[in-house]
Amino acid sequence: MERRYAHLLSPIRVRNFVLKNRMINSQSISQELQGPQIWPGEAYQRYTQDYAKNGAAMVNITVGSWPNEKGEHGFMDQFYMENRKVLNEYAKQIDRIHAYGSLVSGSVSLNLGRDGQLSKLRNPGIVTMRGDYGGHGFFSDTLPEYTKEQFRKAIEVSARRAADLGTMGLDCVNVHMSYRSGVLANSLSPALNQREDEYGGSLENRCRLPLEYFKALREALGPNKLIQCQISGIEEPPYGYTVEDFLYFCEKASEYVDIFQIRGWDGSTSHTSTYNFSEHEPYCLQFSEAFKKRGIKALCAPIGGFQNPDDMEKFIAEGKADLICMARAFICDPEFNKKLMQGRGEDIIPCIRCDRCHGAVCSVNPRVGLSHVFDTLYDAPEGVKKVAVIGGGPAGMKAALTAAERGHKVTLFEKSDHLGGQLIHADKMAFKIPLRRYKEYLVRQVGKADVDVRLNTDATTEMIAAGGYDAVIAACGAVPNMLDIPGADASYVIPPIEVFGNEEKLGEKIVVVGGAMTGTETACHLSQLGKSVTLITRQKRPVDDHESHAERVFRELIIDSGIKIQPLSQTTRIEDGKVYCVDADGVEHCFEADTVVVSAGISANVDECMKFAGLSDQFFVVGDSDVKVCELFNVHFVGPEGLNGGKLKTYEPNVRHATFSAYTAASMI
Repeated sequence: MERRYAHLLSPIRVRNFVLKNRMINSQSISQELQGPQIWPGEAYQRYTQDYAKNGAAMVNITVGSWPNEKGEHGFMDQFYMENRKVLNEYAKQIDRIHAYGSLVSGSVSLNLGRDGQLSKLRNPGIVTMRGDYGGHGFFSDTLPEYTKEQFRKAIEVSARRAADLGTMGLDCVNVHMSYRSGVLANSLSPALNQREDEYGGSLENRCRLPLEYFKALREALGPNKLIQCQISGIEEPPYGYTVEDFLYFCEKASEYVDIFQIRGWDGSTSHTSTYNFSEHEPYCLQFSEAFKKRGIKALCAPIGGFQNPDDMEKFIAEGKADLICMARAFICDPEFNKKLMQGRGEDIIPCIRCDRCHGAVCSVNPRVGLSHVFDTLYDAPEGVKKVAVIGGGPAGMKAALTAAERGHKVTLFEKSDHLGGQLIHADKMAFKIPLRRYKEYLVRQVGKADVDVRLNTDATTEMIAAGGYDAVIAACGAVPNMLDIPGADASYVIPPIEVFGNEEKLGEKIVVVGGAMTGTETACHLSQLGKSVTLITRQKRPVDDHESHAERVFRELIIDSGIKIQPLSQTTRIEDGKVYCVDADGVEHCFEADTVVVSAGISANVDECMKFAGLSDQFFVVGDSDVKVCELFNVHFVGPEGLNGGKLKTYEPNVRHATFSAYTAASMI
């Protein structure tokens, strides 16, 4: 039988180790998984164990970043080996990963403390620091340059600690020198390293410190441990190091380093988001391809946006990379490896690039963060039951799939002629490819499952009562909120959901009221279509609370879209094709509009759901209609007193709470 992923699943030798396939896990952990203890807790141990179970040939774990006995957080390679409990728990974690035939890598770093800096910046203006990660305060006018003796002592201490990690059972150490973060990355930078001794100036000199460090690591670890270098393939243009500089360093360092984990120049280029997602050519692939063409003897593993196994198979087969480094692919689907082995790449749950995994949750895998207790939450089903699911949005589809997987007979009612619900916007927005892929995945899986789908069917209480269902899951969605101001009921005032599919009917002048995520993305979408768009927001800037690795590219999307932004303004009335608002200084502004899009959140459609209550032994409300889950994950207040002071509780559509509520409800049937 032909093996669909023969190259991706093929083993490869590194020194005397054998990686079971070509996929390794990047260091990725949310601190929310860890309790107050100074050793890896059960939640984190299970989290890393799942990476191995899910197919990662090597798992990168965090070592020693937990608080010490005084509650102080240390560096990643500073932990307390004199504490037997610490050593025992790390040993258990390593054994659990080894049990799946995976290697274990732990972090080390070159720490010089805060009593010095790499170099004085003679021309700080050239350092633009646009990325998520900058110099981290390594440069000031008061701190002296680190001395050669400080370098020597720090290298000696770190190498000794690395050797201790090796005796603890780690197979590999991972050195962080990406994103201009840390003295090693800064040493390589022509912008940040302006020393005038043998550690600065020329490329050869800028490579000196990290090369001395890797040489010391190799001598301390010996030939039977692996060294991994996490490095940016390019530094921020135009003043950072180039791809050619990167390749030069890798050639020199390959004498000591076994695997180069290649990242982008900042978090936004490495942690791809919906705003910079490339469906078939991840950003960092270009660096690994150049690495391979140079013939460097070490292995290379690009990271960022890799999930499609057909693409990854192609990259390995074509020699563009030796390994693929990833985290979210393993997180999103608890059966990732199983589906690969069965050649079912199209059935792998796509990542929507929401970045919520940095908070110990996943929008598409409800078990994340709870995997260590999930198996104890629900009993096995007792016989086959008839289940009605009302609503074909993401929550309804997930509920139907979960109930069918548990062996029940499921009927899904959807009043429109298609499945997908509010995810229809992903079909229209150019920057929503990951969300579109997830919607298509759900529709495809429902088509494969034993689910009776009834489109163009507006479920009634009589219909459900007559069906004799044992359980009813109501996923009736939510209704958009509109403003309580004069003119808000005009025919040209619409909610965001009515934009999609009707773009040509909206006219050329658009005013979007509401600067949260939905309103801002809708404004960007319309502007990209050539519309003249004004966005009115009560915040200082659109989506002012947006914090993730996508921050930079999200802001660039707003700028590039060319929308006009009216900040710190309250919309007061709409009349005669004009929108009026008042800014923080009390000045009134007026904007002409062919169409006004009001993005004021949504309200749970509880009344519609409750029509079906009492018609079966079990009844559940899920998705946008499930207020308890919506409030837990994505709620805010709006009203005349501002974002946090109003009286109306509202929220925006959220795949995370749709998935979680649907999965948990169906798991109780």
